[in-house]
Amino acid sequence: MLLIWSCRGDKTVDWFVDHFLSPSSIAWVRFDTDTFPEKYLVSGTTDKIELRDLEGRRLFVSEEISSVWFRREFPSIFDSTPMSQKALEYSRLESLVTLTSIRKFLGHARWVNKPENNVAASDKLSQLRDARLKGFRVPQTLVSNDYQSAIELAEKYEGKIIVKALRRGTLETGRVFYSNLVDVATLQK
Repeated sequence: MLLIWSCRGDKTVDWFVDHFLSPSSIAWVRFDTDTFPEKYLVSGTTDKIELRDLEGRRLFVSEEISSVWFRREFPSIFDSTPMSQKALEYSRLESLVTLTSIRKFLGHARWVNKPENNVAASDKLSQLRDARLKGFRVPQTLVSNDYQSAIELAEKYEGKIIVKALRRGTLETGRVFYSNLVDVATLQK
């Protein structure tokens, strides 16, 4: 069984499910981490972990999972459980630790992309340095929160540079920041 490890509102997963998984005979299940543990019941032993929905229907047992597509992992929002800020912080940390434990119980499965590898791949500056050291052509790069440095780089390249986030391009639901060609006038706004 394929486990899709994601979050609510992941349009890529929605599209993939609609176009490929639903019409296929592949057994799959989706696990939205931002609703864990509010929408799931977890039971773990030293041998296996089982996740069920709130009605008690089994989502998966760790040993059933043969592949994991790790898309995203967001901490629970806890949007239906009122609690103090301290309790919320505590609950989110406990949830993240539990998610890590669940992932470890899925170590036997084939991972499309392991979270640890995603972290390494997200270090854009090191990747660009490594690419340059291996002989790839890499454009001049600036990582900075210094407004004037960005303006100077844009002016050097006739007013146009590409700007992108270092880690994640999603600001909030519906607002995405991918690689963008910007000019000096945009930077000066």
